[in-house]
This record gives sequence, C-alpha cells and structure tokens, in this order.
Amino acid sequence: MAAAAVGSSDCAGKSLASVSWTGPMKEYDEQVLRSAKERARADLDLDEWEKQGWASKPIAVAEGATYGHIERVHTDDLSVEAFRERFERANLPVLIGGVVDKWPAAVNWEPERLSKRLRHRMFKCGEDDDGHAVKIKLKYFNRYMATTRDDSPLYIFDSAFTKDDRCKKLMDDFEVPPQFPEDLFQLSGDSRRPPYRWFLMGPRRSGTCLHIDPLATSAWNALVRGRKRWVLFPPDADVPLVRGKVDGIVRSGEDDEAVDYFALHLPRILEKGGGAEAMGCIQFVQHPGETLFVPSGWWHAVLNLDDTVAITQNFASTVNFPRVWLETRGGRPKMARKLLRELSKCRPDLAAQARALNERDGFSMVETPAQRAVKLERRRKREERRNQRKARRAARAASGDGSDSDASTTSTSSSSSSSTSLTDSDSDELSTAAAGAPVPASSSSAAAAAAMGSSSSSSSSGGGGGGGGAARWSAGLSSQ
Repeated sequence: MAAAAVGSSDCAGKSLASVSWTGPMKEYDEQVLRSAKERARADLDLDEWEKQGWASKPIAVAEGATYGHIERVHTDDLSVEAFRERFERANLPVLIGGVVDKWPAAVNWEPERLSKRLRHRMFKCGEDDDGHAVKIKLKYFNRYMATTRDDSPLYIFDSAFTKDDRCKKLMDDFEVPPQFPEDLFQLSGDSRRPPYRWFLMGPRRSGTCLHIDPLATSAWNALVRGRKRWVLFPPDADVPLVRGKVDGIVRSGEDDEAVDYFALHLPRILEKGGGAEAMGCIQFVQHPGETLFVPSGWWHAVLNLDDTVAITQNFASTVNFPRVWLETRGGRPKMARKLLRELSKCRPDLAAQARALNERDGFSMVETPAQRAVKLERRRKREERRNQRKARRAARAASGDGSDSDASTTSTSSSSSSSTSLTDSDSDELSTAAAGAPVPASSSSAAAAAAMGSSSSSSSSGGGGGGGGAARWSAGLSSQ
C-alpha cells in the first residue's frame, strides 16, 4: 500500500477522464490529433502508436514497489530555514503537503472549469523535426485524453502559457511554495534565461524518461490532479546503466518512452546494478496535493498513473549556485555574463563565488575561437540529423502512407512562431513556435563540474515531456 499523502484533497483526486469528455471522437477532432501526432513523432506511423498495447496492460499504470526513503512533511511544519538545512543543503528530495490545497488551482484546475476558461487556447504538446512547437487547442486535447489508447500519449508541457492573455490567468491560481523563495536566474532577464516554468497536463501512461534538470538547477513539481510515479537516482549514479544504455536493458521491439522504462527497463536496471538500495534508488508515488522537491543533479523519470494536471518550476538558489554557475558559464555564456553583472550589484557574495570558481579552473568568460568552432560544429551536426529525419519522413510520404498530407503541413516564418492551416475557417487549430534549446556546456565547464562532484551533462536525451516522443522535444527542461 502506498504511503498516505500529506495534504491531499478529495477534489484533487477526481479522474479527469470521468468529467472532461464522453462519447466518440468527432471526425474533425481525429484529423487535428492525427496531424499533431504525425508532427510530434515523425518516426512512427499512426497505427504504431498503439502497437505495444499498453492501454490494456495493468502493469503500465501500476504504482510499483516503494524503494528507498523520501520524507513527507506538511508545509506548515517546514520553514524556509528548516527546508534548506534538512533537504536543500543535504541535496535530498522531499514531498511537501498542504501547499496546493491553499491555491485557487485546487478548484479552478478541475477539468470542466479549465475547459470552459481555456477550451480554444493553444498548448504545446510536442515538437516537430524542425524544432517548432506542435500546439493543440485544449478542447481537442481533453477529448484525446479521455479516449486515447496510445502507448505513450501526447503530453501538454507548455512554458509559453504566460504569453497568452487568457492563459496567463493561470498564474493567479498558484504561487511559488514558501520553501523556494529564490530565483537567481530572474536577474538575467526573461530574454536571456531558458524556459523555467511549465503547465503540465497529461493522460495516464504519458511521462518522461530519465534525465537531470538543465544547468544544475533544482526543481519543484506541484501536483493538482491525479498521481505520478517517480524514480530518482543520486548524482553519482552509473549514468549509462540508469539510462538503460548498456547491453540487455532495452530489447528488440521495445520503445524508449516512460511507460517502457518503468514497466520493462527499470527492473532490469536494478537487477544489473545490484538492487535499489545499492544504487541509491528512490521510487514512490506522488499524490494530488503534494509538491516534490527535486534536488540539483538527481536523475529522475516520471510516469502519469492517472490523467494529471501539475505546475513545475526550475530554480537557482544560494545553495545550488556553485553547481549552477559551473554549468551556466559554459552552457549559456551570454546569460552567465549578464548574471554575473547583476550579482555584483545585489549579491556580491555570489559574484565572488563565481569569480573564485573561474579563477580556480582558469575559465575565461570571453569565448575563444576554439570554443566558437566547437559550438558551430555542434550546430552543424544537429542540422545534419534534422535533415536526415526530414528526408526519411519525405520518403515515407512519397511511398504513399499519407504522412505528408495537407493537415500536417507546417508553414514556417522568420518569427518565433508560425501556424498550421487545417481549414480556412479554423487556421489556428495547430501551430508551431520556435523553441530555443540550451547550448551544451563547454568542455571546460564540464571539467569544472566534475571537480565539484556534479554531473557534466545538463540533461539526458530523454528530458522532459513524455508522450509519443515528447520526451525528446522537452529534453532537460524540467521535472515533470
């Protein structure tokens, strides 16, 4: 039996599917969803989204065994100072109850209310081969969520909701939990910092494969509806093993989605690694109303056991700043320079730490020709891989499978977003928006990170957002 959740509410436990939609999908709804799925995961034909039959297998949404220990503490019993000493400085995860219950979101994010408020609003549920966001109206996604039998469904994972006037009102429904008052990256300005806050809405079986959060940030994830199954590994984990990148973990015919990871790959990983205790593995179920703290550098994967609604945010703080700085100075050099200037004004103690780390490692904040050449080569290889994927998709379309139909055509522009037209009367059913992925950390940053005992990689290839390949497009963005 799962441990009792601290601060869960009956309202938060309702099933989304039971109240959001009943009846068969309409033909036009199916057309919209087909287009979204074709672009979100071009490597799959539409009839392959259900090929493993996970929807009919109870193990796909099983809570699983409890491994390791994670404390559950009520927010009223956990001051900022106590949180920092007991969990953040110790770099240990914790589940905090009683936060969500005080939010308007506990009522306002009930599915029928969300549908009434935002049914025509577009939310990101994937990314196409060109790195553009695949978006869908909430009314279609709700119907999809209530009826889907996809193995690893589409998953709303949207960081741009604050840019829409109506969606922005979601910000009025929650506030940052009191244990996480710092957000040092805000000093860099919104134009410099990477995405850091996401609205999450996903069907059961959606989720994210194993990853760590970018730039050594920590994260909090507040669950409003449904249950999430989590597995965490400490920063010193055997990375190839826990990611399933060693022989015998992923077998022929298996996919690399979250549902496969939990049902198939994780048991093999634990067996090969000598067991959960030997590997420092923590596995548990997050219940509605609970807020999870994911410390810097911890590897984690997430599976939605129910239809879920959540909000998550990454942050840099005084405690994790040394690790964050080592990753940011190489991974986001322009942002790092701005951050250092602002810290010199308002947090000279942290600015002094940053300069001391640079001096220790002989790190220059000025980009060298060699670093520039490495960056350009990485861009070239990314573009080459992207072109290869486009060529494969075009070949499939030419063979007559219909994957390049008018309904899935993407029109691009020089702006940060563009739209996909399905019909003249409803041209905004699906749209695309440019996504700026973090630049990989330089080799010098990686070496410095290793010296500090943190991972030299900001994220894994299975980063954040799950669902039919969505784990690929949200790589390393947040905790889900």
